[in-house]
This record gives sequence, structure tokens and C-alpha cells, in this order.
Amino acid sequence: MKFTDRLADSLLKLGLVRAYGLQGGSVAHIMDSYVSLGGSLSFQHHEQHSILAATGDFLTSGVPGLVFVSTGPAGSNTLTGLLGAWQDSIPLIVVSGQTRVSELSYGLGVRQVGSQESPIVEIVKPITKSALCFLAEDGLSACIEDLLQIATSPRQGPVWIDIPIDLQLSEKF
Repeated sequence: MKFTDRLADSLLKLGLVRAYGLQGGSVAHIMDSYVSLGGSLSFQHHEQHSILAATGDFLTSGVPGLVFVSTGPAGSNTLTGLLGAWQDSIPLIVVSGQTRVSELSYGLGVRQVGSQESPIVEIVKPITKSALCFLAEDGLSACIEDLLQIATSPRQGPVWIDIPIDLQLSEKF
């Protein structure tokens, strides 16, 4: 089973049946798996709109919002909505695509290695309850369950998971 299929299955089993986002290369496989397995995905024209729509979805349904964004500037376009969710205690799960593991700059002290790569986890940590770059193929379901628990436990708030494209494409499941 492809990694993104496992991710989508985990999200859907937890009741996250609606998502918002804007198509981008590093998130295309995530979106495709999510829709293929029965998720409802609403596309917006800007990432800021996507995160605000997910916030509104929570406020009307009580189900944590789910957002898919690509790497680089796409992730940074969510920051206004992310900060609003943080300050208003809105549980959101943001899933971002990322460049390949071998092209990550985390810990290297450089600005960028991979195409459109950004250290989004480091950028969003101060305004999320949890932010991580998922680098292992094991424990995905438990990780998603933990993130949802963190997002919905008092005081509620957003969480972020960043997933490199080469891991997304893995078929080791």
C-alpha cells in the first residue's frame, strides 16, 4: 500500500472526511489518495482561503479542520489562518508536502537545499500545539491519531505534519 493511501485511510478513519487545499506538486499524491479513498476535498484559489475554510468547517461542524498544502511559499501562505486558529483554540490538522528527504535543509544551517523547500516545521512551531516532519515509514496511523488527540485536547489548537515527497511515494505498506 502506498504511503499516501495509508495516510488518507488514517485521516478518514478518524472522521476527517472533508479537507481543503490548493493543488501543488508536493501534495498531489496526498490529495489523490484522500479523494480516491472517499474523502471530500474542496479546492481554493489561495492557501490562506483553505485554512480559513477549514477553520469555518470546525466552527460549523465541530470536526477538526483538515488542510493540505504544498511546500515552500504555499505553506507560508497559511500563516495568518494558522495564527488565528492558534489564538482562537481551533483544532486543525495541516498536512504539507515537502521536498525529498535527501534535499531537506533541517539542521544544515543553509537557507534551502531542495526545490521550493522550506523549514516549515521550524516556522510554525511557535503557533501550533505540535509540528513535525515525518521521516519514518513506520507508525503513521499512531502519529495521525496522536496529532488529532493533541489538536483536540484542552486547550485545542492546530497541529502540522510535513511529509517529504519520496516518503509519500513509498510502496512499502
